[in-house]
Amino acid sequence: MVSRTMHQARSIPRRAKRHSKIIRKLVPESIGTSGQKSEGQVAAIQAFFELVDSAAVINYLEHHAAARRVMAESIDAIPRYFPEYRKVTAWYRPNYDAPEIPYIAVRIDTGVDADEVRALRERFDEEWWISELPNVHGELLIDVEYR
Repeated sequence: MVSRTMHQARSIPRRAKRHSKIIRKLVPESIGTSGQKSEGQVAAIQAFFELVDSAAVINYLEHHAAARRVMAESIDAIPRYFPEYRKVTAWYRPNYDAPEIPYIAVRIDTGVDADEVRALRERFDEEWWISELPNVHGELLIDVEYR
């Protein structure tokens, strides 16, 4: 079990607020062309997510608008449903069962124990993720990690 100081516990929500402010600056409400919107979404994703092999992730997202849009929207959803998150990692994954259908895997380090993460994940799924699943066509997988 990981112990955290009071300072660390208080700094996590502040980081979530800071990320949210950064993202709002990168992705304005009204963006002119879809190319600009795509660039804004990619910039927001790069600022929020820890990308493993960022070139592969960005290349995939440039060709999969639905996954890119949902990842960009998850930037607000993740801190809302997992307020103590530590980091969010994303990487390109080949699909060994269906090689023609690779995907982006996202792992949320929730910073909470297994019992608490179950309740948080259930709320995340019911209120946000399940409604987004049909939009991503298997292009995006979101998983959680607990301490």
